[in-house]
Amino acid sequence: MARQSEMAVFFSARTYSTAIQRVNYPIHKGAPNPAHGKYFFVGSIPANCYDTTRNGGAGGSKFYDTQDDAIEQAIAGGATHIQRTDCTRVDIATFRKQA
Repeated sequence: MARQSEMAVFFSARTYSTAIQRVNYPIHKGAPNPAHGKYFFVGSIPANCYDTTRNGGAGGSKFYDTQDDAIEQAIAGGATHIQRTDCTRVDIATFRKQA
């Protein structure tokens, strides 16, 4: 039986947070930023929230108009630990009832 590396054990033993941030820079590279005011994911990005065409093909989070839109998509993607922009955790059971 192959022995797992310490890193493999570390990564397989934890649940990672999906955190939401808001784009807060109206000008990017000298031009108006079309993503200004939108929400996106950092940390663990659910697959359904990932856009492979962003950043010159390197990929990144999709953008969402509202924080609730982002949360709904993260829940649909199976996220279990979601953090809002104000650093509070989303109670998934309660959030689904409100939606």
